[in-house]
This record gives sequence, C-alpha cells and structure tokens, in this order.
Amino acid sequence: MPDSLHEVLLDPGTYPERSKEIEVRETHISKVYLTETHAYKFKKPLDLGFLDFGTLEKRRHFCNEELRLNKRFCPDIYLDVVSLNMQRNSFKINGPGKAVEYAVKMQRLPENRMLDRLLGDAQSIELTSEIERLAGKLKDIYPTLPPCRKNDENNHFKMVQTNWQENFEQTRPYIGRTINGDLFELGRQRVDRLLDEYASTMERREKNGFVRDCHGDLHSRNICMTRDICIYDCIEFNRRFRIGDICGDIAFLLMDLDFRGHHDLSELLLEKVKPVLGDMEDADKLIPFYKFYRAWVRGKVQSFLLDEEDIEEDQRREAGQTAARYFNLAFGLQAPPGLILTCGLMGTGKTTVARGLEAATCATLLRSDVIRKEIFGADSHQSAQADFKEGIYTEEKTERTYEELLKRAGKAIEKGRPVIVDASFRKASNREDFAKLASRCDVPFLILHVDCPPDLALTRLDRRQSEESDASDARRELYTQQANVFEKPSDKDAKIDVDTSQEVDYNVSLILSRYLKMTGTT
Repeated sequence: MPDSLHEVLLDPGTYPERSKEIEVRETHISKVYLTETHAYKFKKPLDLGFLDFGTLEKRRHFCNEELRLNKRFCPDIYLDVVSLNMQRNSFKINGPGKAVEYAVKMQRLPENRMLDRLLGDAQSIELTSEIERLAGKLKDIYPTLPPCRKNDENNHFKMVQTNWQENFEQTRPYIGRTINGDLFELGRQRVDRLLDEYASTMERREKNGFVRDCHGDLHSRNICMTRDICIYDCIEFNRRFRIGDICGDIAFLLMDLDFRGHHDLSELLLEKVKPVLGDMEDADKLIPFYKFYRAWVRGKVQSFLLDEEDIEEDQRREAGQTAARYFNLAFGLQAPPGLILTCGLMGTGKTTVARGLEAATCATLLRSDVIRKEIFGADSHQSAQADFKEGIYTEEKTERTYEELLKRAGKAIEKGRPVIVDASFRKASNREDFAKLASRCDVPFLILHVDCPPDLALTRLDRRQSEESDASDARRELYTQQANVFEKPSDKDAKIDVDTSQEVDYNVSLILSRYLKMTGTT
C-alpha cells in the first residue's frame, strides 16, 4: 500500500462504519487498520522474491486468495475483499470512483483472547483446558484440508530439501551474529542425515494423504481463543510455504509453545492431536525434525531485521536476541537426557545461564536457593540473610540441601530431558556425587564453570539486593568469604568455562554446541 494513502486510512470517514479513531498494526508485509468493529488488511507493494505484491492487480489477487484460504479456518471472521476508491481526491472504502487499493475485511477480534496474550498471563485462564479445546479444533480442521500428492518431480520431500537449502543460504550471513558457526555446521549435518533417513517416510506419507494444503503459519499470535476458536492469517502469498505434512504444520505451534516456556502444553497438545497425525511411529520421528525446521526459520526471519535500514537500534538488538533464542531452541530441543551443573561464586550469573539453558532445552531446572528454603520452611520470596555458614546456610544444612538436589535430579533424569542443577557447588565432593549419579543413570555429565570479573559480580549482587525479589540471599559482604573456600573444577573434569560478561544467549549457544558434540548428537 503506497505511503501516500496512510493518512487517508487514518481518517474514520474513509470507512463505512462509525469509529472514533483508527488504530494501526504493521507487519513486514502488510498494514492493518482497525475500526471499532472491523479490521482492514492492506498489502504493501513489495517484491521479495518469495512474495510478490508489486502491482495493484497482484495485491487484489492475493487479497482474494487470503479470503479464500482463511475461510477454511475462520469462516465467520473473514468477510470480504474491499476496494479503496478515489473520486475527486475523496477516498472511501467501496465508494465511487477508481479503485486505488484493495484490502481484506475482517471482523475485529478481541485482543485479550489472543493465545499469545493468554500464554503470557497464565493466571488469567485455565490454559490446560484451552489447549485441549484448541486440539479439538485442529482435529476437526485438518481432515477437511485438501491432500496434495506428488506432481511430476515436485513432491513434498523435494520441497523440504529446497526449503532447507534456502535456509542455509539465507542464514549463512548471520553466523557469528545470531548463530555460532559450530551450531550452523551441526545443523547442516543433522539435516543432511535426517533427509536421507526420512525420505521414504515423507514420500509414503504424501502418498497416503498426510501432505495437505495447510495453514503454514500456525502459532499462538495467529490464534484467538473465542467461543468458536479463530485460527487466522494463513500463508496466501507462496504455496510452497503452505503445502506440507500435517505434522510440520502442527509442529510450528508445538515449537511456539516450547519457545514461550510452555513445554508441558506442547506435550499436551501433541498428545491430543495424535488422531490426525497418522502412524505415530512416523509422527514421532518427524515432529522433532519439523520443530527444528520451524525454530530455524523463525531465527532466520528475526535475523533479517538486523539488516533493515529503517529499524530502531533497540528493535534491532531485540531482534538479534530473539533470533539467537530461536536458534538455541532449535538445537536445545535435540539435546539428549543428561545432568548439567552450574558451578561458581555468587554474583557470577549462574542462575541467568541456567535459565537461558532451561528455556532452550525445556530441561528440568533445580535451584538450590529455592529448594534450600523449601526444606527449611523459609519463604523463597523473602530474604533469609545470615552470616557466612550461619542460619539456613550452615555446613550441615548445606549438605542436606545437596542431598535433596541429588535425590530430585535422579528422579528428573527419568523424564528423558536434560536436568540442570543450579548451585554454587563450591566443594568438589558435591560435584563428584552428581557425576556418580550421571554414571549410574548412563547419561552425559557436564559442569558449567561460571565466572566473570569480580567487579561485575559485586555490581550484580548490589543490584539484586536493591531491585530483585529472588530466592537468593547472596550479597557483597559474603563474596570474598565464599571465594576463600571455593574449590575450582580442574581441567580433568567434564567442564566448560562460561564467561558471563558475554551475552547469555551467546553462552547458551556455546554450551549447546559443546553438549551436542560430547553426546554425539547431530
């Protein structure tokens, strides 16, 4: 949509319904103008190669395609394709005169019912029942979507190959910026191996009707949990991005739930939609592969923002961080079960690293600060400050805390995901106990030796005291006392040194590459 029409579309008089003011939402490829009751989605005059809205006629065509395709998912919301008409310098939606632009007209959806909003405020709703309701909607829709079987040589497997080749070509410029080189190469190796391994499975599923004309962009920002759930904004501009295995379409939403910290809901949704996925032996192989693909694509798309000229610097920085987290999630979801310890002085950022790694791997995180207070009846949100080795921090109570951590870690390993134990582990004997547990459970063991310059650690401790409500009682005056009795891991230990003066997402990517290599995971 030409920029010259923007002011026209901000005028409530341009629209057929009454509205006090017009709100605007903008994406990379469209602008949406919101009246009090409706949404008007205009496409930008772009030609990006994979997308071509370069002429008015093409924008009209893709508006009609958007209407047609989205009515499959959300029939009562997508209403019509309308024109913006001009006569004597006067503009009106579906008015007299020449059509100068086209838009898709929709009912306005309640923003407080958008799934991404609900996921961000878990207290506002019983999320389990909503995910079960969404699974029911998906089970109703997918069998109605038209199968897309082999057409000459352009079968689904070849499309997946093409998509991955494009991914690697387009991501390569961001090595060292949003993805590290080791992970990039691990990704190439993984994809090459799995494409060879899964070729016959993909071709068989296409023959059996599980490759369909799907949604292509199924994530929580495109779902509104109204009484009749509305799934909207499917991909209309490129058939290659929309045609795919049902497993691949649903894997996007599963990955999105993982990214937002709701791995439990991701597992629940997968369990509930199994009836439409076909043979579960095949689905169990393909779902992780497609989740890897979806996370990679999201990381790539966020990376593109780093090179856009008209983006603010804070937006650029946020886009880079988000891209790195998507790439980390792509690889973290492949991490095999294992036992990972943080180890370091107070204020060095152990919990920050542990939380970043937890988010990437959907691991079980056990925090000594939380469990210590749980054992001894203290409020985890209240300070239990005491002198060094006093109060709930005596040697006896500290050993009791590590015993409980060891017990819980043993149970958590059985879940089949990595287990992260976040504690100082200042004594080598405590680390040895956990190494023996990993050996008994036959899982990898890794120590994250977390460190940073003392001045930075002390600054963090001061900030935590003044700003944070956290289970930790660490503070500046205890730092030197702990340092005097700290037993550093040796070079003989299975460890990686983590410098937390670096960005957390950078460190998580380094840890993942080391962990995946030591476990032989590609």
